[in-house]
Amino acid sequence: MNFLRDRKLARRFKNNEVSSKEQFVYFLIYNIIISIFMSSTFHSDISMNLYSYILDALGVICIIVALILSKMANDKGDKKDFIIRSICIGLPVLIQIVVITIVLSPLAAVYDNREVFADPNLANISEEELKAFSENFKIGHAALILTITAYVYYIWRMYTSMLIASGVKE
Repeated sequence: MNFLRDRKLARRFKNNEVSSKEQFVYFLIYNIIISIFMSSTFHSDISMNLYSYILDALGVICIIVALILSKMANDKGDKKDFIIRSICIGLPVLIQIVVITIVLSPLAAVYDNREVFADPNLANISEEELKAFSENFKIGHAALILTITAYVYYIWRMYTSMLIASGVKE
């Protein structure tokens, strides 16, 4: 494994010296690092709470589980082009999740912050109060349920689509 020497790894690829197992390890580690650094733990205007940390941890777990199950599904079939299939199949699955999340996230946010939204003076909120609200915006049960559902959906779609792509399932 070459973790710092990209040119050496490139030469190994050129010479067909990188096994599919090693490619999978690179792909898995790459996705884990990306999911960790894209999490709200590293950059967020929203105050972090227990739900935020749970969601971040579940995001990393989701990536790991989805990749391992997808690899297993691919290996049940023709064992070809796992990484290319993962990226290409992952795009429409991701778009589906983004659309669903765009529709449902505002509902989850209102539910998780219902005491603020129920305030009759919300329409007359000052800029300072709005800033204080955004700093105290909560991620709660509804966001957790929505996110877990999205993660399960992602894992399921990736696994079943990989079974189709590898010829195991119609």
